[in-house]
Parts: sequence; C-alpha cells; structure tokens
Amino acid sequence: MAYIGQGIKSGTFSVLDTSGNTYNGSNVTFSLGTQVGSPAQLLVSHDGVIQKPGTDYSLATGGTQITFSTAPASGASIFITEISGAVGGPINGDLDGAELVLDTDGDTSITADTDDQIDIKIAGADDFAFKANKFEVQTGSNVDMNGTELILDADGDTSITADTDDQIDIKIAGADDFQFTANTFTVASGSKISGGGALTIDNASGDITIDAAGDILLDADDTDILLRDGGSTFGGFKQVSGGCQINGGTDASLTLTSDGRGLSQYTAKVWANLNGNSFGLRDSHNVSSVTDNGTGDYTFTFSNSMANTNYAVVSGVHNGTAHGDFQDVDAMINNTGSVRVKTGFVSDTASSMTAHDVLVCQIVIFGD
Repeated sequence: MAYIGQGIKSGTFSVLDTSGNTYNGSNVTFSLGTQVGSPAQLLVSHDGVIQKPGTDYSLATGGTQITFSTAPASGASIFITEISGAVGGPINGDLDGAELVLDTDGDTSITADTDDQIDIKIAGADDFAFKANKFEVQTGSNVDMNGTELILDADGDTSITADTDDQIDIKIAGADDFQFTANTFTVASGSKISGGGALTIDNASGDITIDAAGDILLDADDTDILLRDGGSTFGGFKQVSGGCQINGGTDASLTLTSDGRGLSQYTAKVWANLNGNSFGLRDSHNVSSVTDNGTGDYTFTFSNSMANTNYAVVSGVHNGTAHGDFQDVDAMINNTGSVRVKTGFVSDTASSMTAHDVLVCQIVIFGD
C-alpha cells in the first residue's frame, strides 16, 4: 500500500557507520562516528526492535557516543539512523534530562538532568544555572553588561548602570540616589542612608572621614549619641531641655545651654566683676542685674536661678591704691535667685568693719 500522509518537507536520514563497534554483552557505550545534538535525532534498531530515546539509550561524550541502558549481547544487530533537519514540520520532543549540545566540539550545552534546574555549560564549564525564581552565576563566571543599564523593576525607573568608566550609578524611582567610584561611596543630594534597626559602619582599619560642604547632622530621635572604643562607652551626647548634655562615660558631665552656659559640678554657674565705686558691671555670666543697696552693699540677681541656697560663693575685693586699709567681704546672703554681698575695710586703728564701695568686687559661684 502506498504511503498516505504529509511528505517530508526537508531534512535528511543518514545511516551511521557503526561497523567498528564490538558488542560483547559487557560494553554499553559505542562510537557514533559523528556528533548528535539529542537522542531523539537517532532511530535505533536493536535486533529489529526500535529503541526509546532517553530510556533505552542516551548520548555520551558531547553527543559523539551512544550509551545503551542494557549492554548489547555478543553478535547483536544494531542499526542506527540519524535524522537531521525538519521532518514533516517542527520536532517536539522530551529530552528527559538529556544534554542538548549546541556547538560542534560538544562542550557547550543546555542540560536539565537535575530536577527543576537548567544548567548552561560553555567551553566545558557550568557557567549559569536557572532554578525556580532564581538565576545563578557560577564561580568563575560573570555577567558583562558592557555599560548597559540593568533595570530592576517593572516600570523601568530603578536600575544599576556603569556607563561611565569606573563608576556605578544606582537609580531608584527615576533619580540617581547613590554612586560608587574607586574607594568612594557617594549619597546624592536628597538621598539618605537609613536603618530599620541598628545600622553599623565597621571599618577594620584606618579612619572614617565625613566631609560635607554643608552641615553634618546627627539625629538620634531623642536618644543618646554614644562614643565607644572597643565596645566600651567613654562619652556621648544627649538632648535635654534647653540644651545639649555631654556625658563622660555613662554619667552626665556637662550641659551646654542654648544661652551659652556650661552647667556641671565643675563649672561656675555665676561669675561677675563689679566696679563698686562708680557702680557698674565690668563683665559677668548668668547675672541679669546688680542692685546698689547702699555703701558697700550689692545684690547680684541671677539670669537663671540656682536649684537651692547651698551653693558656694568665692569672693574677692580690692581698692587699688586709693585706700591702704584691709578690704574684705563683710557678709553674704544666699538666695536661689540672687546673692547679697557686703564689702568694707578695717583700718589699723579700728577693730570693726566699715562699709565701703570697693573698686573691684568679684564673685564666682559653684553649686546646683
């Protein structure tokens, strides 16, 4: 009966010369005398029985050999035909994990012999692998973009580009936000580095330099800014009402107020230099006014009150060369908002203090 159906449109059938192969019931791999890209390209007859590609036989050595799942017996009749090109239309086949060789020397191929994984081999080495939702570049391989923009999101406005020599630009939402050059990381204007939790910058050796054309801002969101060495805190800064607290170790040491005062147990809360003769302050700190209560009697009113009256007042007076008698502070009266100081002199002929407006009256106050 004549053939009924679609004729062969293109392609060839080639009977392979396997006369040099010896079948002895032990050997399973034999030369094909050519290179084949897929087991499905072969029509194999074993003692008159057509063999199934991928089950009864597979390809080896880059497609130049055939390996049978069962060793052909001694004297077996093996007949192999290579089918190349298109036979009656496209070939649709299941490679079933077999290697698909792509070049003439058999060292570049695509294989899926591991479940849910596609391996790409180039020049005999596995360079790339595709897994579920994942593309892997194997050790020793790389992806060369050659300056082309690598777009990362669906709308095309987030990308990585290296179109300038020795420079990597990172664009997010259409704007260049970050830039890497040799030994330099640049944050573009309007961008910032933020951490959802702790953010650590660890430099194993050398200095970390922050150089800005404008201000350098440290914002700890109402918590401490700590200075540490080897993990141990040796100082820090903290926002307090009306100023900045500077800590030595973990204890409060000094508070700098917005009006310029430096508050601590080791700094003066108040100081003043008064001319009691012509009456007027030469200079002062934390003194809002001085009242002349009479001869040698002055009240220094504080701009910021003391916490209590248990503060210490260090005083000194002198009268220059205008008066040779002994000048002294006669009395002090401490109040939280002011201190009253009385000055005078004692002559060499009198034992009592005589009130006197001195040329210089100085006070320094320490306390809370």
